[in-house]
Amino acid sequence: METYIALDVGGTKIAGALVSYTTQGEPPSVTCKRSVATEPTRGGDAVLASIVDLARGLAAQADCLRGAGIGTAGIVNPADGSILYANGIMPNWTGQPVRQRLEAALGSPGAALGDVQAHALGEARWGAARGAS
Repeated sequence: METYIALDVGGTKIAGALVSYTTQGEPPSVTCKRSVATEPTRGGDAVLASIVDLARGLAAQADCLRGAGIGTAGIVNPADGSILYANGIMPNWTGQPVRQRLEAALGSPGAALGDVQAHALGEARWGAARGAS
């Protein structure tokens, strides 16, 4: 069984879950879900700290963590997983090293995508767009 942390950062909450793949080609099962308020006005450093705390809490529940993925508001740099641009709704989110901090905190590989891209990828792999060209 392969277990990963899945995170979704929005303007009101940060949602996280442990997802486990038991059978190749089948959707993962969600084994643990948690969320915390984003409180974006605290600024990018505080939001990133909340993300890391949530991820660490989830990792403590995993038998064997393989990695973590995060979909976040803002435009994500595909090369390094940092935030290239975010509007003023979340002050100082631009420039935050999201993937780097997640990997360092968990000691496992990480991936970061913009929330729009993450949603499209999920639909293509497991949702309404599965099998579409």
